[in-house]
Amino acid sequence: MESEERQQLSIPAQLDELRDFAKKNNLQVIDSLIESQTAKKPGRKVFNELMNRIQSGEADGILSWHADRLARNAVDAGQIIHLLDTGQLTDLKFPTVDFQNNPSGKFMLSIAFATSKNYVDNLAVNTKRGLVAKARRGTFPGLAPLGYRNSRIDGRKTITVSKKWAPVVIRLFQKYASGKYTLIDLSSYLFEQGWQTQPNKRDPGGQPMRSDRLRKTILQNPFYYGLFKYAGEYYEGKHKALIGKSLFDKVQEQIEKRNGPWIRANQRGYFPFTFSRLIKCGECGQSITQTIKTKHYKNGGRQDFRYYHCTKTSKIHQCRQSYMPKELAVKDLFEICKDVSLPEKSGQWLLDRLSEDEQSAAGHLGQAKAKLNAKLDETAAKLNQLLNLYLDMTISREEYLAKKNELTDQRKTIEERLLHIAEFQNDNIEKAKDFVRLTIQAGKISRKYQKIAENEGEDKTGIEPGQPPLTTQEPSQISALTPALADWLKKAELNLFLKDRKVYHIKQKPWAALRAAATGRNLVPRVRVELTRPKRTHAPEACLSANSSTVAI
Repeated sequence: MESEERQQLSIPAQLDELRDFAKKNNLQVIDSLIESQTAKKPGRKVFNELMNRIQSGEADGILSWHADRLARNAVDAGQIIHLLDTGQLTDLKFPTVDFQNNPSGKFMLSIAFATSKNYVDNLAVNTKRGLVAKARRGTFPGLAPLGYRNSRIDGRKTITVSKKWAPVVIRLFQKYASGKYTLIDLSSYLFEQGWQTQPNKRDPGGQPMRSDRLRKTILQNPFYYGLFKYAGEYYEGKHKALIGKSLFDKVQEQIEKRNGPWIRANQRGYFPFTFSRLIKCGECGQSITQTIKTKHYKNGGRQDFRYYHCTKTSKIHQCRQSYMPKELAVKDLFEICKDVSLPEKSGQWLLDRLSEDEQSAAGHLGQAKAKLNAKLDETAAKLNQLLNLYLDMTISREEYLAKKNELTDQRKTIEERLLHIAEFQNDNIEKAKDFVRLTIQAGKISRKYQKIAENEGEDKTGIEPGQPPLTTQEPSQISALTPALADWLKKAELNLFLKDRKVYHIKQKPWAALRAAATGRNLVPRVRVELTRPKRTHAPEACLSANSSTVAI
């Protein structure tokens, strides 16, 4: 879009020339409309007003400096020519060129509009090419971010460090990397240093920077450590870096923590929520989060209580679920892990059988692939032979095309079959192996939990009254095991829900079959592995059967 200042330089001179032209040619001017927006794109308010007034019969002619002042895009140009065709617009007057309302005149007008459009299109391409070339030279082709300033040195535009704002920006990075400050804290600090939003049509300005803007334009901007991104590509900048890459990476880690599985505990800092994004509310379907409540005692001690609860962010459902103590929720999660586990001996037996089936399936698939390759070579030879017959004029063009189309279709079918074999060769058997490995891992986690629970008793997260204050770190061995449980749950992709102070699992395949067969898992000889013929042409289906319960992957 052209700047209004650049447009204003030429508008007064154009108006003077147009008034003189109208006076010399005895033209009655109803109104003067000034358009400061570029004619490159349709949707100009003043131009649309002009078209509406002409269609209403208020005027039947347009006086303009040049045709390119009216339209530089196909939409606006089409509107003007359409009004000329329908007679609603009878004449166009230009001091620079002559126009007659006849087929030849409208043809020349169309050429003028097309020439104007071609000019702005080429200008955009050349401008973009120049900006990319500037970026490759290491100069950011745009407004400098906070902490820098756009300068001109020896007649060349460059970006230099702002003595006023550079220290403030560096301090912002250092504060956030420490983990003790939030985005709101940084926004307030920046406001205290004198930065305020600029006034515009919608906002009077004078406000602190929004948190999301501060994060995107400053904390996540690689410009501050020497790189910049332009047109989707990163370039090495010649400007001076304000911070090092290590400090920038620390800030990104903090951003990931704040946006990921982390919660705020009073004013003492940020603490991880291990099961973030893994559990949904059974009533409203929103995510489950963790809250830490601290009870302070008169003797100086304190006790921390952790609760799992619904975030209650649904706009259409008023969730009524209450808080659930963290110890009870973790116990339910370990029980779910136990329900879908397999003993290591049983799991290893399944893995051995799957490996045997994998070798057998690989042999069968290899044979099928060899046969298809042989058919593909045979089809290619037939096509070459057919082409030679056509070139020797032994067969007609019609016969050649008919047979060629048939052979080409056959070749395409064979190629697709080969592609499918390459895509699903033993893929589902490998998925079955991954599933069995998850069940074995679940068994190991469950046994560790059972052993710790028997030796340690209930998981205590606080302290007894009278003891000296502690931090909210959890010393329990069960608490140390929960990250492994959370990692396993992420891989298993179980449908976990919390409702009525109970964490439960919706039994979907293949986990439902394992839970149904939980009572007889120690009977290893009864577990068998079957590789069935695929129901679809693009992938085979592997099935695991345990105690007559089938697990399909």
